[in-house]
Amino acid sequence: QETFLNVQGEANLLEKIRGCWASLFTARAIFYRETNHFDHFRVGIAVPVQKMVASDTSGIMFTIDPVTNNKEHVVIEAIYGLGEMIVQGMVTPDHYEVNKKTGEIVKKIAKTQEKKMQKQGGKNVVLTLPKAIGGQYKLTDAQITELANLGKKLEAHYYFPQDSEWAIEKNKIYIVQTRPVTTTGMKSENAQAAVIKDEDI
Repeated sequence: QETFLNVQGEANLLEKIRGCWASLFTARAIFYRETNHFDHFRVGIAVPVQKMVASDTSGIMFTIDPVTNNKEHVVIEAIYGLGEMIVQGMVTPDHYEVNKKTGEIVKKIAKTQEKKMQKQGGKNVVLTLPKAIGGQYKLTDAQITELANLGKKLEAHYYFPQDSEWAIEKNKIYIVQTRPVTTTGMKSENAQAAVIKDEDI
């Protein structure tokens, strides 16, 4: 369903809530329910209204490897700025993996990010990043570890592997969304296709 950013004022808030309700009946949402045999008129939507985080870094986290279905790792992907650019597939994120049992960071891959989206006033702007900054790791080891620990808590709470979105503002981590990992149990090649498709939306 739809997400709206930088909503200010009661009238705008009510309009965007209606937009969230209406997004239950987009072509993609209808196709998903048809494919999974859900009754179109028995689904509901709660619309959370939360702080607009002016993210220094943001990204996604899986408490199971969505490609290999390896349950022993937490997989974290990170970019500078607002997470909208990772959701839309506009930039390639850093990739980190943490062993759930030991807490060891077992993989760190930095990707060069050429631009970032940043909140300025009541709107989002896209800024160019110098190569010296864009090529750095987006997260410290301490942030990677803290995120992985939060991911494990989310999985324990919901009793199912989670696909979460997170944001960091002034070194404080916010979990802005979490949902079950939908690729669990899929063959690896199909899971890879599903992950790519989801990130390209």
